[in-house]
Amino acid sequence: GNEFVAAGAMGWSQGHSRKGIQPVHDTIELDSWLIDDLPRSELADRVFFGGEVLSVSAASGSADDAQTRRIRYAEALIEDMEAFAVALATRLSGGSLTLIRGVSNAVGDREHLNWKTGAALGAVSRVLAAAIGLAGSHHGFS
Repeated sequence: GNEFVAAGAMGWSQGHSRKGIQPVHDTIELDSWLIDDLPRSELADRVFFGGEVLSVSAASGSADDAQTRRIRYAEALIEDMEAFAVALATRLSGGSLTLIRGVSNAVGDREHLNWKTGAALGAVSRVLAAAIGLAGSHHGFS
């Protein structure tokens, strides 16, 4: 709600600091090599390249919840409940992460009949196949 104060605004970091790794507060920069190198023309259907992800403990349950979050986090493309934890663990271990997400429904839409799960999984499959090919060429695999 409107009373929410982010951990970083209170001076708290996420996880425990590691030697040589900057503390993580409320945002984590993800690796963008995949975004830069993917063949966009082949992946155009239901695929977005880059943008902010809003990590939440629960997806918006109503249009009002969704609107409150849209106003506060206008740059966010999607809501997500898992990616921040994965990105934090990766960052604190010294690694990097590129996120590939399937989006099945509009924020705030809890009606399962409206969800396009198959299309979301299809988009992830296409991006993942392209990413595996690119990773192989970037690292000398074939």
